[in-house]
Amino acid sequence: MEFLEDRHLVQKEPDLPLFEIRKAVEAGEFLKILDRTAKTINSTAGSLLIDAQSYLWPEPLIRSFAVQKGREEFVMQIELWEGCPTLSFIVRRARETFLSRFLPWVITHWLGLHEMEIVVKSAYTFDTARVTSRNVDDWFIYLLSGFERSLLPAFPGTRPADRASESAAKAVEARDPVIADEFS
Repeated sequence: MEFLEDRHLVQKEPDLPLFEIRKAVEAGEFLKILDRTAKTINSTAGSLLIDAQSYLWPEPLIRSFAVQKGREEFVMQIELWEGCPTLSFIVRRARETFLSRFLPWVITHWLGLHEMEIVVKSAYTFDTARVTSRNVDDWFIYLLSGFERSLLPAFPGTRPADRASESAAKAVEARDPVIADEFS
């Protein structure tokens, strides 16, 4: 610890409210349902279809679930935005350049030619206590579909500031700053 303190790398006042919110999300049933669903899908597929990642405090990202399809990676992640649990759907694409078509990925990455395009398809703040197993199943179906618009799931318990009175599809079309659709 002294090493970190000597280099002024230790935060003097941790962001306790955010830490407490994160602890509550991690201790609740919500993440267990997500993990159980991902495990069931991978077991049924007989391979690692959904790659699950966990992140440690103070990273605001709590958990991510990714599916790789060709040069695209579809990601569903749980994070904290201004103290609210948020579900984001993101696409990461490797940009193709002339050289990247002919050189292996390792060489293009080493030469600095490897670029990623990141597109946020949608993001919703929600109440974890209102999420059901059916909601989680719908989220994973949407993830596995490569974010097919006709499979856009419902988001229970969205915050009033996020236009809870509108359907999820209408909110995405409205391009609310918190509920975003395809920006990079």
